[in-house]
Amino acid sequence: MAVSPGGALRSLPDRGTLRTMDLSPDVLQTLKMTDFTAIVTMQADGSPHLVGAWNLLPAPDGALILSGERYVETRRNLARDPRCWVLVASRELNSGYRLVGRGEVSSRPEDIELVRRYWPRCHFAIRLQVERVEDLAYWKALTFPRVGPTGPAAPGDSTRGTHDD
Repeated sequence: MAVSPGGALRSLPDRGTLRTMDLSPDVLQTLKMTDFTAIVTMQADGSPHLVGAWNLLPAPDGALILSGERYVETRRNLARDPRCWVLVASRELNSGYRLVGRGEVSSRPEDIELVRRYWPRCHFAIRLQVERVEDLAYWKALTFPRVGPTGPAAPGDSTRGTHDD
């Protein structure tokens, strides 16, 4: 899809050359267990457009699919500029990833069928091709002092809120 001068969406030739990279089992597990997903596309003026999404569904070819039903501005942005960034994170897994790639509005029957398993009234799918994955869990290698739930200990009180040495 592309935006015509009047702002209406029009079809573009299939971008069949877009191919997503293989996602590691850790990334796929984080996608499955994510607490939230944020998707960024670029608006016409070059500013970022940020939306939240629930789930990205892995397609058999490795692309990530989500319902495009309520993402009107995101669909317009991707039609004009396919670049997108996705943030997924899971507190339970203590993991997070930034996925960088390209997106498109998809009318492929297999994409619509995948999305309709979860959102039966969906008529639009957004297909994301991941080109790069950045692990955001750099904090795992860092050491921070812990503070107890009640704050720092009072002088002489070693039972609560102490820093680990």
